[in-house]
Amino acid sequence: MSSWAQNCPMSKRRLCLVIQIFRGMQCGAIPIVEESAEAYEAFTYHTMTDATYHWSPELALANYELCRSRITIPREELNAAIPKLLIQ
Repeated sequence: MSSWAQNCPMSKRRLCLVIQIFRGMQCGAIPIVEESAEAYEAFTYHTMTDATYHWSPELALANYELCRSRITIPREELNAAIPKLLIQ
C-alpha cells in the first residue's frame, strides 16, 4: 500500500482513494478499482476482476473532460463568488 493511503485515517481511506482515482483520470489514466461505486458512473474504468484492461487516448480524454466538468466550478460562478468571500 502506498504511503499516502497508509497515512489516511481508516474512516477517510475511501475518500482518499476516490480522490486519487480522480487525480489519475486528470492525468490520463483509466482507473482500476476494487469495486464499482456510484461516484464512477459515466466514467470509463476497470475493476480488479476484469480479465483485460484497455486504454486509449479517446477514453482518457473523455474521462478527463467529464472529471473536469464535475469537479471544477464554472469561471463565471467562481468570479461572482470571489468578491463575496473577500468581503467576509
